[in-house]
Amino acid sequence: MKGLLLLSLICVCLHAFAQPAAQRTITVRVLDGETKKPIRDAMVVVPGRDVVKSNAVGFFQMAIDTVKQFFVKHPAYETSKVAVPEAGQFSILLTPIWFKLPVIPHAMTNVKDPKPYQRLDSLMPYVRYKGGWIRFYEQLSTALHTRIHQFKPDSIVRILFVVDARAGVSGIRVRGAKDSVLMAVTNVLGGVADWEFSNPSYPIWRFDVEADEKVFHVEEVSARPVNGMQAFYAEIGRNMKYPKDALRNNIEGRVQVTFNVEADGSLTNCKVDKGLGYGCDEEAIRLISVASKWIPGSQKGKPVRQRYTLPIIFKSM
Repeated sequence: MKGLLLLSLICVCLHAFAQPAAQRTITVRVLDGETKKPIRDAMVVVPGRDVVKSNAVGFFQMAIDTVKQFFVKHPAYETSKVAVPEAGQFSILLTPIWFKLPVIPHAMTNVKDPKPYQRLDSLMPYVRYKGGWIRFYEQLSTALHTRIHQFKPDSIVRILFVVDARAGVSGIRVRGAKDSVLMAVTNVLGGVADWEFSNPSYPIWRFDVEADEKVFHVEEVSARPVNGMQAFYAEIGRNMKYPKDALRNNIEGRVQVTFNVEADGSLTNCKVDKGLGYGCDEEAIRLISVASKWIPGSQKGKPVRQRYTLPIIFKSM
């Protein structure tokens, strides 16, 4: 009898140990790493399982049992690899992707290869400018083209903005230009009505785009020395201090330099394109830096910055 009771007790214990442990469930909220707003339809991926998505307020629940980590994916954010913590409830911050767009040309009609612009309609299937990305570039190029004189010296004009299907266009920043350029860009970017969204699950997109060049190269009137090029070179000759190393080594020739003629006529940002060495390159830069102001280039009657290239001639007497 005792043996029978002992056997029954052993069976009960074995049955208890054979029962699977209760599954652990986690509750997670997915948030935008910059705005801290909830992200809808973020995809939660565990290999070998069905994909789970976050709801309209960013939450999802998942039974994890033996799961140690999972991935959270969204086309507008960087993929996040998440190690399962001890806590049953926690939040995940996803890092937004700033999509780098092709550079803004001076005019779409002058673009040699339009394919990068044409491909945007297929590369960005969830959002696009109303009328297409080509229209976006045409309008933005025109807005910048008429305000080139308001760019800051030695700066690349860079535009950052956020397009939100619910809140419109926000966070517009224009670097390398005056506030009036920001106003022109804001008018082009418009509001919700100026953008098309193909999937309401992906409503927020961030973009980063730059102007084509640091300096506007095509002016109606070119920059020039006040008294002409001959007088400019005469001034260069008077100011020149022939480098001692160049004299000792009988170095003669040309140093080709490129510099800015600013809207006020001053000469700045001089760089050597092709040098001689032996101190000649440094002397050429110094000569440009101390030279008299020029008459600036102009476009539609307004002074503009222009990039200029010319040789500085070194010839020992």
